[in-house]
Amino acid sequence: MALASILIGMPPVTTIKVPVELRDRLGAEARAKGKTLAQFIAKLLDEYEREQRWNELGEAIRKSPPDEQYFADLRWFDALEPELPEEDWSKEPSYPEEWR
Repeated sequence: MALASILIGMPPVTTIKVPVELRDRLGAEARAKGKTLAQFIAKLLDEYEREQRWNELGEAIRKSPPDEQYFADLRWFDALEPELPEEDWSKEPSYPEEWR
């Protein structure tokens, strides 16, 4: 079978140079999770980008603290909402498998 026929339909690929130890660590983690190395690296990058977005949001919030109108609106909304039962936050929440 020719190499070209094997690669038909695959996205273009490339080689990246990383230390052997890092490659082995990444490969071991990918195998443990039942993923290819590319899938595992993509998931790591997705998680990193998500963390960056949350960090940027947090920074934007810190740069524009709430003003008096915010607190007035909050008091108004609180008056509309009946008291809700206390939630038990002592237990670890469970998440669907696809969120992990």
